[in-house]
Amino acid sequence: MPELTSALQAMVQRSERQGKLLERITKIFPDGKATQTAINILHQRLPKFVYFDHYYRLPGQVALDALAQRRAQNVLTPEDRVFFAPRS
Repeated sequence: MPELTSALQAMVQRSERQGKLLERITKIFPDGKATQTAINILHQRLPKFVYFDHYYRLPGQVALDALAQRRAQNVLTPEDRVFFAPRS
């Protein structure tokens, strides 16, 4: 990438396409390094991992109406609480 940028900048006269290419390269790769730009883009898309220090066995099926009712009555089981665990 630096070689292309240098070559375009060194040109005395650039065509419109060459000027637009230089502008675009400078905008996409502000530090002139494709590797760091790729890292920045990928870093934003990394999955978020959640750590639980205590695990409950989850039921195979969950009746959402019953779960909402137990929550409203404040009588959640430990297994129910997993569904309402805070996210960070």
